[in-house]
Formats: sequence, C-alpha cells, structure tokens
Amino acid sequence: TISEMPDISVDSNDNAHIFWWDGRYYKGRDGQSWDITGGTRSIYYKNFNFSSNTWSVATDLVTGGSWYDSAVSNDNTLHLSYVLYDDILNKEVVKYIKNNGYGWSAPIYVFPIYGEQFAHVSLTTDSLNDIHLAVRHWDSSWIEKLLYAKTSGGVWSTPETIVGNISGQNYNSPLIYT
Repeated sequence: TISEMPDISVDSNDNAHIFWWDGRYYKGRDGQSWDITGGTRSIYYKNFNFSSNTWSVATDLVTGGSWYDSAVSNDNTLHLSYVLYDDILNKEVVKYIKNNGYGWSAPIYVFPIYGEQFAHVSLTTDSLNDIHLAVRHWDSSWIEKLLYAKTSGGVWSTPETIVGNISGQNYNSPLIYT
C-alpha cells in the first residue's frame, strides 16, 4: 500500500498523535471508486507516549476516508475531521470525531446538507476548546466554495459560505480566489 498525507498534533503532555492515508481505493463524489491501486484507502492513527517512550499500534481509524485534519484542544482532547463517501446518503460528507482519552466518539456530520465534493479540510481549536473547521467544497456545477463551521459549548454552528461562487478552479489548486 501507499502511505501519504501525514498529519501530526502534539498534546500538552508532549504526546505525538499521527494520522496518515494508506491505500488509494476510495469513493468520490459520484460514489464510484477512483483509483484501485494500492488497496482501500483508510485514515490510520498512531501515537507516541512521551512518558513511556513507546509507540501505540497503528489503528485503521476511518476506512474509506480521504481529506482530513487533526488538532488537540487545551483539555488534551484529540479532534479529527475528514471527508468520506456516505453510501446511505449517496454523497461525500464531512464528519468529525474526538478522543478525550477514553476512545473515539461516534462520527458527527458537520456539513450534512452539502455534498458533491470536499477537499482541503482545516481544523483548529481555540482557548475555550471550541472547534473551528474550514473545508473546500464543489457543488454539482463545479462551483467552488469555502465553508466554515464551529462549535460553541460542543454544539456545531450552521455552516457558512465564507467565499463562494468561484467557478472553473483547478481541483488540485490549494488556493481560493476572491
């Protein structure tokens, strides 16, 4: 398989939390598999415990997941948001999970009314341990938007379009033009 797209977050105890893609087979915006080489794409997780100087066993955290980002909040909760094709909704969705030291939470849909295609997920936390999430989105007409949502007291806000109605952008471009 192919390991790529590493992402690392470090908590206040200096423990490193690492995520990466492995494999290339995943479902895209039309529910079809894009690339069948390298096995099913998954988001894997592994952490380094600073006090014991040991690595955990790698975990297949999200089978079929693609674009993602992680962050650690001040209370040492580990947060992960990712893109996944949802077979029930029949579209790509952005989901969020967290681990407060007792295991991973059930996934929450962050942008449930959107679909088509997502990429370039960016996640961070603030001093109140609220989560901020931005993601690049294309609709069925390939109109590009930058979407944003945040939590307040653990409740997700209604997603907002920060930049919208951008057409004709290259999928691989990391830029949002205004």
